[in-house]
Amino acid sequence: LVERLALSIKPSSRSTLSPNPGADDLIDTNKWPKHETVEVLGHLITSRSSSWPCFKRCEKHMWAAFWANCVGNQTSGLSVQQRCRMLQRCMWPILTFRNTRWHWIATLAEAQSKLQRRMVGQFLSLERWPCESLNVYCRRRMRAAAALAKSQGDWGILHAKRVCDWAVHLERERNHLSLASLLFRWHCADWPEDRRVDLNIGGPHRPGTRAQNLFLLARWGHL
Repeated sequence: LVERLALSIKPSSRSTLSPNPGADDLIDTNKWPKHETVEVLGHLITSRSSSWPCFKRCEKHMWAAFWANCVGNQTSGLSVQQRCRMLQRCMWPILTFRNTRWHWIATLAEAQSKLQRRMVGQFLSLERWPCESLNVYCRRRMRAAAALAKSQGDWGILHAKRVCDWAVHLERERNHLSLASLLFRWHCADWPEDRRVDLNIGGPHRPGTRAQNLFLLARWGHL
């Protein structure tokens, strides 16, 4: 950078993110300090390729935008449907900016859907029935919020649709020379599945997400 572009990197801007523990000996950690999480263009990239830290941060930003735009005196005269449309206009751009790089899994999709239901539930004013327990009332209220959120477009399902549409776009023949398409078609869909269950692959080269004695997580390729 200094020789060719006459650019220098500030010490506070230097950081490394290595998924391979064996690469620590090849990096000057005094000059390039190692971090588990690095922010890049508003996204949080982790050494484990997890999307949860980025989602948690996105969730905080969405709640801040929700309380600033979707509730208060400025929305007192709006109907529930109008508030839901405002919610979609204010929240969906924040979510789509970040979930573009999130890999789709069922638990992350359910977290997005649950966030939507909690926000929609703020618009509902259901009366509590006589002799109705608080637990039953909360479940009934959340079922109503889930039905209303589904009519507006479930965020978890919309995320899965965006992932599938992007995969179809990359598989088009006219896009085969693009870098994204080349990386996407580098191996077939069975290759990551085989590496997840292969116990002979050791270290950081095996994802290991399917080699544990736990329930299997659904991924976008299973839709």
